[in-house]
Amino acid sequence: MPYTAPDAQTIVDNWVSLTSMPNDLNRVMGYPDAYLFVLTPQVIEKLSYLHRLVHRQWHLGDY
Repeated sequence: MPYTAPDAQTIVDNWVSLTSMPNDLNRVMGYPDAYLFVLTPQVIEKLSYLHRLVHRQWHLGDY
Protein backbone atom coordinates (compact mmCIF):
# COMPACT_ATOMS: atom_id res chain seq x y z
CA MET A 1 0.00 0.00 0.00
CA PRO A 2 1.45 3.41 -0.86
CA TYR A 3 2.04 6.03 1.75
CA THR A 4 -1.07 7.87 2.79
CA ALA A 5 0.08 11.50 2.90
CA PRO A 6 -2.70 13.69 1.50
CA ASP A 7 -0.32 15.74 -0.63
CA ALA A 8 3.34 16.16 -1.48
CA GLN A 9 3.65 19.34 0.61
CA THR A 10 2.98 17.28 3.75
CA ILE A 11 5.82 14.95 2.79
CA VAL A 12 8.13 17.87 2.02
CA ASP A 13 7.32 19.58 5.33
CA ASN A 14 8.09 16.38 7.25
CA TRP A 15 11.26 15.78 5.24
CA VAL A 16 12.57 19.30 5.88
CA SER A 17 11.94 18.89 9.61
CA LEU A 18 13.64 15.51 9.63
CA THR A 19 16.73 16.61 7.71
CA SER A 20 17.18 19.90 9.54
CA MET A 21 17.60 18.16 12.91
CA PRO A 22 20.93 16.43 12.14
CA ASN A 23 22.18 19.58 10.40
CA ASP A 24 21.37 21.70 13.45
CA LEU A 25 23.04 19.18 15.73
CA ASN A 26 26.16 19.10 13.54
CA ARG A 27 26.35 22.90 13.44
CA VAL A 28 26.21 23.11 17.25
CA MET A 29 29.18 20.73 17.41
CA GLY A 30 31.08 22.63 14.72
CA TYR A 31 30.64 20.01 12.01
CA PRO A 32 29.41 20.57 8.44
CA ASP A 33 25.84 19.80 7.47
CA ALA A 34 25.01 16.10 7.19
CA TYR A 35 22.27 16.70 4.62
CA LEU A 36 23.27 19.13 1.90
CA PHE A 37 20.35 18.91 -0.50
CA VAL A 38 17.83 21.72 -0.92
CA LEU A 39 14.36 21.16 -2.28
CA THR A 40 13.75 24.04 -4.66
CA PRO A 41 10.22 25.09 -5.65
CA GLN A 42 10.74 23.39 -9.03
CA VAL A 43 11.72 20.11 -7.35
CA ILE A 44 8.73 20.32 -5.01
CA GLU A 45 6.46 20.92 -8.01
CA LYS A 46 7.83 17.80 -9.74
CA LEU A 47 7.47 15.74 -6.57
CA SER A 48 3.87 16.96 -6.27
CA TYR A 49 3.17 15.86 -9.84
CA LEU A 50 4.60 12.39 -9.14
CA HIS A 51 2.63 12.15 -5.91
CA ARG A 52 -0.62 12.91 -7.72
CA LEU A 53 0.25 10.46 -10.52
CA VAL A 54 1.04 7.61 -8.14
CA HIS A 55 -2.08 8.17 -6.07
CA ARG A 56 -4.28 8.42 -9.15
CA GLN A 57 -2.90 5.12 -10.48
CA TRP A 58 -3.32 3.48 -7.06
CA HIS A 59 -6.95 4.56 -6.82
CA LEU A 60 -7.63 3.30 -10.34
CA GLY A 61 -6.22 -0.09 -9.35
CA ASP A 62 -3.50 0.07 -11.98
CA TYR A 63 -0.44 -0.73 -9.86
